[in-house]
Amino acid sequence: MKGYLKHFFIFLLPIVIVFIGMEFLLRNIPNSYQFKADFMQKNAQDIEVLILGNSHSFYGVNPKYLEDSAFNLSHVSQSLEVDLATLRAYLPEMKQLKKIVLRLSYDTLFEVLSETDESWRYKDYRLYTDVDLNYKITHYSEVLSVSLKENIKRLNNFYVKNIDALNCNVYGWGNDASSVLSKDLISTGPKVAKKHTAETNFFLSQNLKSLNDIIELCQQNSIEVILVTFPCYNSYTENLNEYQLKTTIETGENMDRVFKNCTYLNFMNDDRFKAEHFFDADHLNDKGAKLFSEILNTQLSQ
Repeated sequence: MKGYLKHFFIFLLPIVIVFIGMEFLLRNIPNSYQFKADFMQKNAQDIEVLILGNSHSFYGVNPKYLEDSAFNLSHVSQSLEVDLATLRAYLPEMKQLKKIVLRLSYDTLFEVLSETDESWRYKDYRLYTDVDLNYKITHYSEVLSVSLKENIKRLNNFYVKNIDALNCNVYGWGNDASSVLSKDLISTGPKVAKKHTAETNFFLSQNLKSLNDIIELCQQNSIEVILVTFPCYNSYTENLNEYQLKTTIETGENMDRVFKNCTYLNFMNDDRFKAEHFFDADHLNDKGAKLFSEILNTQLSQ
């Protein structure tokens, strides 16, 4: 028996060493979660405008073009329950916070990150931020959260090819949706619209509660909430489910009506945004983000 255990541990040792080595290397690849957490730790007390939300906010609002001291704390696929947890984590230190910009997209009320195929992103909050969520054991590890193939690709891109892994600027805005890399707007529209259309309303009540909690928490702290539906290309908007879209817009209008500290701005079909402003059918590129941020700045100044 002892001999069997000895051989087993000898067999296991190289695997453990590789696991630990990969984990160490992966955690030392720069990422937006770590960057933003470090920024908040040092500068949270100076922020006047905070941007929260998913990739629409991440790529759509560049605080560089806002007059007030602003920071973009959005992340790809960040859903409302994560927005709420993020706000709770940092609000005690944000003594100058006046306004929060929060996206209200077509899919916002109908999905939660933990129940999507990108739930692995929870590990980024667990490993690199102070945000408190319902974590699983796998979220405590890079290696356990992402496929081996993807992790090897990440290691190769950063350590061998020297590709910059940090995809945000100093203001937290996502800077890798460049206009020179824009995708086909006609083909991406129907595909993404289908992906964002929920099969059921299962998460609607949960998300409505999270949204209410965010606005009420801000109200208690004399903070304005600006709900924003971002511009989208017509190949996307023309393929949306009527009920889901109506529910989204009516929710924004209702929050605006019920809460004195809430304003809803719907830019979905804003004709100031042309094809040249989109990275794909539902995301702005760098040109679109500049235009949108300048428009938003005017709204925030009113």
